[in-house]
Amino acid sequence: MKKTYTYFMLLLMALVSCSKTAPRVDPTGPEPEPLFVLESDSISEGNMQGMTIGNTAHVVYQAVQKIQEEQQTSKNLQIVANIFTNVQDLKDRLHLYNQLLFDETKGTSKGIQVSFEDDKIKSIWTNNGDKLSHWPVGESVTNRISVGDVISTIYTKLQKLNSIPKYAPRLQRISLFDKNTAKAFDPIMSDSNNWYFSIPLSEKEFHIYYLHFEKGLLIGIKRDLMGNRFK
Repeated sequence: MKKTYTYFMLLLMALVSCSKTAPRVDPTGPEPEPLFVLESDSISEGNMQGMTIGNTAHVVYQAVQKIQEEQQTSKNLQIVANIFTNVQDLKDRLHLYNQLLFDETKGTSKGIQVSFEDDKIKSIWTNNGDKLSHWPVGESVTNRISVGDVISTIYTKLQKLNSIPKYAPRLQRISLFDKNTAKAFDPIMSDSNNWYFSIPLSEKEFHIYYLHFEKGLLIGIKRDLMGNRFK
């Protein structure tokens, strides 16, 4: 039976944020219980779960895909500092990710968080928690992104919005942190020194794997067992 981990991702985002404003995760069900590190281990040589120290980012990515496939878990891999300053850098890349974040360089409450599902926009939120059906609000249909839009249409729309002085500042800092591991490897991932992902073990316990890279090669893995201390 396929394991879902909305609960785990909600807690993971709260524990480890790779942006100044943590990406919004829609909570479902009761409030999550506090989590603690129950166990921790790390390696700087050898391998852990098929991820081998010294391998390239591309090879490690394939190992992560295999782990997630075997565990039948969600296809999420967090790529730290995968940030762009030009809309042009998104070309032929958006469809490889689960989420798109953009804002002014400094970060504001009006920043936009766009989530994808099945190669379409699933939801749009502002950083301060407002749910939108489209952005910018009030713009014509041809110059805005909307829930339900196919990913392949988004790049062109963002290019047009970036040419409008009113909206260009909102596209100064563009982030693609949440990699869809059902999709192909993105070479830009090799520039990130840190990735992480989680694997559920039971209803209230999961592992977080932190992968550390240097010059595109895996140099260390840290694994934390997270759960409720008072089981």
